[in-house]
Order: sequence, then C-alpha cells, then structure tokens
Amino acid sequence: MSYNSVIPFIIILLFTTIFVINIVQLSTFYYSKFITKTAHVKSNAPRYESLYDTYCGYSKYSINNLQINSNTLLNAIIFFILFIIFNSTYILNLKSYYLNNMHIIPNEIKLKGYDKYFNKSIKSKSEYSIVSWLWYYVLAMFIYYLLKIIITYIGYNTNEIDVQENMGGIDDIVKKNMKCDLYNSIIYKEGYDQDIEILSKYIKLNIKRINQLTDIDKIEEVGKILFTYEVSTGTSFFHNNKKLSLKNKDNNDICNEVSKCFFVSLSNTNNNEIFTEFDMLESRDVIFQLINYDQHIMKELKTGYLMLKDNIERYSANITKNKDYYNTYYQSHLICINLLSVYFSMSAIIFFGLFEFTGINKLINSYYLDIDSFYIIYPLLSYINKFIKLILVLLAILIIIL
Repeated sequence: MSYNSVIPFIIILLFTTIFVINIVQLSTFYYSKFITKTAHVKSNAPRYESLYDTYCGYSKYSINNLQINSNTLLNAIIFFILFIIFNSTYILNLKSYYLNNMHIIPNEIKLKGYDKYFNKSIKSKSEYSIVSWLWYYVLAMFIYYLLKIIITYIGYNTNEIDVQENMGGIDDIVKKNMKCDLYNSIIYKEGYDQDIEILSKYIKLNIKRINQLTDIDKIEEVGKILFTYEVSTGTSFFHNNKKLSLKNKDNNDICNEVSKCFFVSLSNTNNNEIFTEFDMLESRDVIFQLINYDQHIMKELKTGYLMLKDNIERYSANITKNKDYYNTYYQSHLICINLLSVYFSMSAIIFFGLFEFTGINKLINSYYLDIDSFYIIYPLLSYINKFIKLILVLLAILIIIL
C-alpha cells in the first residue's frame, strides 16, 4: 500500500465501522417491531421494545466517575479522528489567516496526510461535492457526540439517568434476594410439573439450617426462597428463564446474568402487574409448612414480599411512564443519526474505495476513471444512488409509523 493510500484506507475503515454500528442499531429496531407485529399473542413486554435496550444493551465505560455509554464513546472517538482528517487543514488555514493575514483558498478541501486537493473550481465538481458533504456530516456528528458526552458529564441527561436508576433499582432487588442454587435447580428442571417438587426437596435439604436461624434471619431467608420461586416460575419471567436455561453456562454465571437489565426481560408490565398476589402464590403452602405456620413470621413474610413486589412494580412504572417521550426521541435518533449515517458511510466507502484507490478503479476499467466519467459510462450507478435514497426514505417512514 502506497503512502497516498493510507488516509483513504483509514477513512474507509472508520466509515465501515460507522456503517456496521448503525446497521446493527437499525436492524434491532426493525426486528423488534417485526416480532411485535407477527406474534400470535400481542404484548407490550419491554423485551419486544428495542428502545429499552438502548439503556442497558451497551456496557458503560468509566472515566473518573463519568459513566459513558461505550457505543457513544466509540462513535466520539471515530468522529474525532475523522474530524482531524477532514478539518485540520481548514483549521490551520484559519490560523494562518488570522495570525499572518494569509489568503484562504475558497471552496477547497484537503485531507490531512493526503496529497490531493478537492476544489470546486477545478477537475471534478462531483468529487468536491461528495467530500464537502462528508465534511459537513463529520463536523455535525463530532459536535453531536461531543455534546452527548458533555451533557452526561454535567448530568443534564436526566431522563436517561432516571431510567437507568430505576432499572438498576430492580437489578439490585433481584441480586439481593435471589437464591442461586434454588433458581438454577428450577430452570434446569426436566419437566414443567416439577416446580413444587423441587421447592419441597430444597426446603427438606435446608430445613435444619433454616430452623437454627433467629426469627429475623429466618424471615429474610424464607423471603428469599419465596421471591426466588416466584422469579423462577412466574409468567412474567418465563421468557427470560427459558432463554437462560438454554444457555450452556455454569450456575454462577447464570445466576449473575438473571439480574442484568432485569426489566427488559419481563413479559408482563401491563398495568405493572408483574408479581403474583401473595394470597395466590403457589409456594405459600410449602413455605408455611417450613415455618410451622408461625403467625408472626407469616405476617412479616407477607409484608416483606409485598414490599419487594411494590418496589419492583414502582420502578417499572417509573420506567414506562414516559414511554411516548422516549419513543419520540428514539425514533428521531434512528432517522436523523442512524439512517443518515448509513447513507454517508456508504457514500464514503464507495467514493474512497472506488475513486481514491486507483488500483480498484483500474481493475474495473483497465484505466482510471474519475467519478464524472464513471457516471457517464456507467449510468446505472446514478440510478443505484437514487434507489438507495428512496429505500432510506421508506425506512424513515417505517420508523415513524411502526
């Protein structure tokens, strides 16, 4: 690879990464809507909403107590590099103009580390048009992701913080109250009618240890058993349990994973009726036998269970209360950021791959053709460009109506 091919190669590599990132995000949205529309039973379960994955589907990167979405950080780094490539010469020209009163050449773009000049008045106007649009796009995206990081740093992303705090509240409850050995025994069961039998066996194995506890510790321990059984068998959690049971992981990993973004794994948040009412719990009879129907423990157990139930359902209500607002912002991001990024990244990949890597161009034509000549000889390229634009417009309309 020649020296003059390094910058086009870096640009293609970066724009390919942008293309993949945005295609994945768009695919996640369209797939979630496809599943929702084609499901035999209509559901408002958050696991069908790709919106909620945006809050917990990406890991966080910590920089001096600043928690940044790793996807935002990756985009910020990519556009910072592209900003340097596309804007460094322009910035130096401005510096020279203000410090040395040197003349700035209008309508000219030069990429850092690249010998070629893209000028509107000479050679191919199409080249200048494409590179100038990419210049505006890179500048806009760099500013956008920089502002996202600044807003996160100063804590102005209050809606996102609120949702993440409520999701974290649910996860903390699950972590603190999950009995991993019981949970794993139930989700790895061979038949669907073994739940109570597994619970009974678990209690028999642990009854001696539990009866040696003080009343306070016994209430906490039995409460965890009650909670774990509900999470292992309740209809609101069936989908997540089935998904985890199919994974070939050791017990600790599965138990740790069950609490990760627990809200998104729920199957029933309609009216926030997530947990079974205490008097309807299937496990009550077995558990009451364990505590010998001690009225004090039974009362405290009910109080503790209802507190956990109410807390999770309150967190869930806080997450879903502004769903329409979140959806509007999410759809705007898909259209204005993701779809546009797909178009501009495709344009950059094709342009720099086909017209700045002269080898590929010559391989197709046996001699080099600039972009204007290419359009004349291969008019289909122009129609393909228009077709891609039409597809993206239709995809934008789908985002709005779905």
